[in-house]
Amino acid sequence: TFDAARDGLTARTLLERAPVVGYLGSCAVLRDTDLGTSIGAIGTRTLVLAGDSDVSTPPDLVRAAAARLPHARFTLIENAGHLPNIEQPAAVADAFERYFAEIDLA
Repeated sequence: TFDAARDGLTARTLLERAPVVGYLGSCAVLRDTDLGTSIGAIGTRTLVLAGDSDVSTPPDLVRAAAARLPHARFTLIENAGHLPNIEQPAAVADAFERYFAEIDLA
């Protein structure tokens, strides 16, 4: 079973392992991309997750983006920052399970 703490995979170690050029390129794309005019066109059912302690992508910003998606469900993952799937994998799995059951994909 995967255990981020046991395996030493923290957000810090993942960031430290990322190539600088790739990380800076990703940051530039995120900075320069504005989905404000097109996000509402996404018609697919969508689960949107955010960590409650994410300072890179604050939960209120993520919640606002989810509100613009016509078929989105926003879920806040407690005790998680920017990488809730690593920081709180059980909570993320539970959020997916509940969402899939809700939309009859369980």
